[in-house]
Amino acid sequence: MADGDDDALEHVTEQATLTPRYLIYMTMAGVLAGVGLLSNSVPILVGSMIIAPALPPVALVAFGVVHRRASLVARGAGVAALGLGGAAVAAVLAGLLMQVTDVIPPGTELLSKPMLEERVRPGWWSLAAAVAGGVVGVVALTEKKTDTLIGTVAALALVPAGAAAGIAALAGDGDRALGGLLLLGMNFAMIVAMGILVLAVLRREAAPLPLTISVVLIAAIVVLMVIAHTTGMTPGQPPAIQSS
Repeated sequence: MADGDDDALEHVTEQATLTPRYLIYMTMAGVLAGVGLLSNSVPILVGSMIIAPALPPVALVAFGVVHRRASLVARGAGVAALGLGGAAVAAVLAGLLMQVTDVIPPGTELLSKPMLEERVRPGWWSLAAAVAGGVVGVVALTEKKTDTLIGTVAALALVPAGAAAGIAALAGDGDRALGGLLLLGMNFAMIVAMGILVLAVLRREAAPLPLTISVVLIAAIVVLMVIAHTTGMTPGQPPAIQSS
C-alpha cells in the first residue's frame, strides 16, 4: 500500500500546482458562476463547475494532514485560496459588466435569485455536496482518475459560494456576503475532513492526529451551522421551496 500511497500523493501534488492554466480555468469558472447565479440558470452554473479544477488543491490539504507534511497543507490551501479568490473576483466583474451593459436592468435586486439566495443563507443541505465531493474526489485522486467530472461535485460546493459572497458584497449586503464566505469555509473544511477519513480507511490506519483534526473540523462545522441557524442567518429549508 505504501508504494501506491506515495504514487497517489505525487499525483495529487502534481495536480495541485499553481499554473496560469489553473488560474484561467478558475477565473472563467467564476465568470460562469456569476452569470449563472444572476440569471438563475442551472445549465450555466453547472458549466462553471465542469471547468473548475477546484478539487486537487483542497484534496492536497487532506493528503498533507494524513502524511503530516505541513508544507503540503500550506501549498494546497494557498493554491485553493488563490483560485477561489480569483473566481469570486471574476464573478463580481461579470456582475458589474452585466450592470454596465444593462443586461441586468437598473435597480434590479441582485440577491433576489433563488440559487444565489441559497448560497448566501446556507442550510444543512448545503453541506451534502461537500461531503460527497470529499469522499468521491479523494477516492478518485488516489486512483489517479483525471476525469474533470469527478471534481464537479467539489467545485459545486466551493465556487458558487465564493461567487455568491462576491455578488453580495457588490450589492452592498455585508451580512449575506458573510453568509457566502461562511458556506465556502464550511464546505472547504468538510471536504478536507471527509478526505482525511477516506484516506485513513484506504490506508487502513487510525492515526490519532489526522483523525482528531477531521473530528474537530466536523464538530466546528456543526457548531457554526447551529449558531447560524439560531441567529437567523440560515433558513430551515432551501429558499426555492419555502412555502408562502
